Order: sequence, then structure tokens, then C-alpha cells
Amino acid sequence: VISIDVKPRGELPKHEGVTWITGDATSPEVLTQVRNATKNRKGMVIEDSDHKEHVTEKLLEQYADFVAPGCYFIVEDTLCEFTQTPPFPGPLGAVKRFVARHPDFQIDRSREKYVLTYNPMGYLLKS
Repeated sequence: VISIDVKPRGELPKHEGVTWITGDATSPEVLTQVRNATKNRKGMVIEDSDHKEHVTEKLLEQYADFVAPGCYFIVEDTLCEFTQTPPFPGPLGAVKRFVARHPDFQIDRSREKYVLTYNPMGYLLKS
């Protein structure tokens, strides 16, 4: 597990399977740290940043290569575009444009099996 946070709150627990990275996930320095920590291994990525459309779009592009085939890139809080007053361009628009440009990622609505989710259309399965 690799966790990235701009400014962690409190003391971070230590565990051999967890790497904590402090910084802006969109920065080249943090991206290099993630590459070094993963050692070219791929898996699942969960994006839960500040929910601005342009930030989500950049993170999708930067971290897509870390997703293994058959795994997910999960974008959290795509619902915020429907719940914020006034509405603002959030992660959902970025997800839609990303999937249109990357045919190896498909929106998997089957992950929304209970109908209600904070992540509508946010489960992107890589083929």
C-alpha cells in the first residue's frame, strides 16, 4: 500500500506493507517516489484528492500505468457534481473524458450494486 497525502494529520502508523509519501500527488517528485516504491509492480489505484476536475484528470493520466490489467482505478466522490451547491466541475467529467481517450479502461457500473454510491461511474476496470 502506498498512501500519498499533502499534509498527513497526526503520527502515521508504521507497517512494513505501507509506504507513506508526503506531497502533491501531481508533482513529478511524488510520481518518482511512487515509481521507486512500486518497483514496476502494478495493482489497484484509488484517487481521492481535492475533487477538482483538472486535478482528477491529471491524476488519471499520471497514475493509469500503475493499474494492472483486471484491476481498478477507483475515482472517489464522483457524486460531488450532483451534491455541491453551486455545482462545480468535479471528478466525473474527468472520468468521462479519460475513458473516452483510454479504451483499455471501462466504467464498471456493476460495482454500484447497492444503487447508492459516492462514486457513480468511478470504478474503472482496466482490460
